[in-house]
Amino acid sequence: MKLVQENEFFQLQSAQYRTLQRTIDETRMARHDLRHHFTVLSGYAANSDMKAIQEYLTSWQNSLMPKAVYSYCKNPAVNNVLGYYARLAGESGISIDISAKLQEPLIIPEPEFCVLLGNLLENAVEACKKQTVSSKIHVRVLQTTPSLISLTIDNTCSEPPRWHEGRLLSSKHDGNGIGTRSAKNIAARYHGDARFEWKNGMFCVSILLNPHGEEMFS
Repeated sequence: MKLVQENEFFQLQSAQYRTLQRTIDETRMARHDLRHHFTVLSGYAANSDMKAIQEYLTSWQNSLMPKAVYSYCKNPAVNNVLGYYARLAGESGISIDISAKLQEPLIIPEPEFCVLLGNLLENAVEACKKQTVSSKIHVRVLQTTPSLISLTIDNTCSEPPRWHEGRLLSSKHDGNGIGTRSAKNIAARYHGDARFEWKNGMFCVSILLNPHGEEMFS
């Protein structure tokens, strides 16, 4: 039964990572298309056709101009995950504050870290969308040593979450929360810890990853 459950979570994690990878690929395509736009503009500039340049820029701004991508850290995949959910938060009127300090390369496989981060950020954004008051999300990713990463995500949550037998229940469906369960599995696999608590109207997630060390918490 444990093996079956772990396999189900692995499939869910793989599906989410494929979704995130599509977002990364779309960003790469947008950058590729950007070169063609510069080619067109360079041709107009060579002919000193300012009117054509102005018209092209207006059209591009209205339909083709990609949004600026903020750089949170040096890792492209992690940066795209952070940027994706920061954009979702902004579009929903949610205040989000992100600080990420990671070394290269990542000390756990990139797909697993992106799934961990994506699951938790997705939960935070979804929770904030349900709030009737102004919402906010604080994200801190910090690699304190060559073998230790801490991740904290705090989001507005006016009502305490539901628990059953020490496990968080999902607010989207009956049963346990998949994102939090996945986070616990990944933390345990890398000798770390995953803790979830509600206090003063905020839901707080704390993750510690220590892949090269002993299990730190019981």
